Amino acid sequence: MGSLQELGAWKEFKHHMKWTEGDNWVSVSPLITDAFYFQYKYAILEKEGTERVSWENGVDKIADLEIMPDAR
Repeated sequence: MGSLQELGAWKEFKHHMKWTEGDNWVSVSPLITDAFYFQYKYAILEKEGTERVSWENGVDKIADLEIMPDAR
C-alpha cells in the first residue's frame, strides 16, 4: 500500500505480492507509474486480500525512481 493511485493511495490494497521459494516476495503484476518517487509500506492481508492482518512498523519507505539505473 502506498501514496500512488496504483498502490491504493493509502486507502485500499491494490498491488499484491506473492511469496516464492527462498523467502522472496514478488509482484503479482508490474507496477507502472509516471511518478518520480512514492512512499509505501508492506501489509500482510488475509487470504482473500481485502483485510489487513498486520502492518509494517516504522516510517514509510520511499522509492526514488530517479536514482534507479535504467532497466533497458
